[in-house]
Amino acid sequence: MTDRYKYIVPRLMAELIHCDEFLDSIAIAAIDFLDDAARRKEFAAILRSREAIRIAPRIYGWQDPFGALMLSQYGRSGWPKMPAPHLVAGAMARQYGWRLAVPTEIAKHVLGLVERPVVLHKIPFDQNQTRQYAKAKLTLVPSPADLLFLSPAGQCLRQGLPHDASAPGLVEIGEQAGGAAISAPAFLNWLREDLADGRLNEREVMVAEAIIANAGNISLRAPREFNPPPAEDEVAALDGWWQFEENGLVCLAARHIRNHPYLENDGKIKRTSPVIWLDERLGFARTRSRLYRLGKKEGRS
Repeated sequence: MTDRYKYIVPRLMAELIHCDEFLDSIAIAAIDFLDDAARRKEFAAILRSREAIRIAPRIYGWQDPFGALMLSQYGRSGWPKMPAPHLVAGAMARQYGWRLAVPTEIAKHVLGLVERPVVLHKIPFDQNQTRQYAKAKLTLVPSPADLLFLSPAGQCLRQGLPHDASAPGLVEIGEQAGGAAISAPAFLNWLREDLADGRLNEREVMVAEAIIANAGNISLRAPREFNPPPAEDEVAALDGWWQFEENGLVCLAARHIRNHPYLENDGKIKRTSPVIWLDERLGFARTRSRLYRLGKKEGRS
């Protein structure tokens, strides 16, 4: 992996995994401060005031002042909670110059194969020994050497593709991924670089070419291997829904939503993340964040 990819994976994880902007602590590396004097002064002050916790040598979790104010409004104060493990890993990458590789859960999500992960406890990196940080619930594991020579998009293919998929199945994954996160311009450019440099294996080439050919298109059918969950399963459901396009991406909106882990069913119009596939016959749609059961459709577009 070239130096220009070095800190892209930590940024991708920070962008793709949901963290509450105000209530979650952030992870800070000593290197994030401008000079040694600022590090000593700032860290000493925030540690004394109990606004930060020490996670590892020269790595800290810090609750910013606005976040602390938000916490106080909920009747919570004092020691901030531990930052998300992937944010701690990103701070360690900055501090120690380590290279992180794309975790399997992120790879599958970027390809549109699974819902967005909530938390990552195991992340591959470029060192030879496993490192565990119990306080942060984080384990850094040695990455396969060949993985680090790929772009972040190539890493998603290497880590996320099913090992037992047939050639037609791999092509279908690429076609379905036309609406997934890997169809974003940056990912497409990385795929083209990997293809041009011959870094992908035969299976990955098939998928990469299908992704590039179908970028921006959503499939109007579920994957052949999709098994609809039973009716009693509490899958997020959309009632009174319609689809619309924004910035070239197809999304869904609905007047009512049920069983969503974050949104309340309060009768207000909700919108989804971009659609990967939508199968009205089966009554399901997969967006970049989750699977939805489709209820009644409204007559609009």
